[in-house]
Amino acid sequence: MQLAAYRVGLGIPEARCANVFVSVTQPGLVVVYEWPQEDLARGWNMFQSLLTFWKLKNKFDPSETGVEPSLFSSTMAQGATS
Repeated sequence: MQLAAYRVGLGIPEARCANVFVSVTQPGLVVVYEWPQEDLARGWNMFQSLLTFWKLKNKFDPSETGVEPSLFSSTMAQGATS
């Protein structure tokens, strides 16, 4: 979910995402896990849902502040999940 949100926030919604695990007990052991696009699309949807929840819980209305990040617009969201 975090990587999916980062890639949209950075303006590269189709970027490949991976985690790199480095062992602290076995020198030289490194494992890379690349997330499938389906998981990233699901993560982005989960992030958007949690953002909506947070806004409602905190009574946050971006239109009242004049600050609505474009990355949360419906066009970007559609692009990130296709």
